Amino acid sequence: MRVGQLALDTAFRGLRPDGDVTATLTAPDGSRLQVWQQDDWRYLQVFTTPIFPRGGGLGTAVAIEPMTAPPDALNSGDDLIWLEPGESYEGRWGLRYLAS
Repeated sequence: MRVGQLALDTAFRGLRPDGDVTATLTAPDGSRLQVWQQDDWRYLQVFTTPIFPRGGGLGTAVAIEPMTAPPDALNSGDDLIWLEPGESYEGRWGLRYLAS
């Protein structure tokens, strides 16, 4: 489905990356943007807007936010990564552009 046809402010949960790829956006020319994230990043927030400022007017935009916990996790406690004093956490996610 085309991004311009979607109205999303949606959290996707329980993701299991295929390799490391969680989501792929494909442009009309065949180029692709892949979102990759480590296994412990099992959530993805996707937001679309048709009123993103562009040169000379408005256009459609999509925002993708990899997450380790679901929305409202600070209240629910679901899937929070708890750290004791002196502990640390490192996680990785990123974007990969593939030209057509």
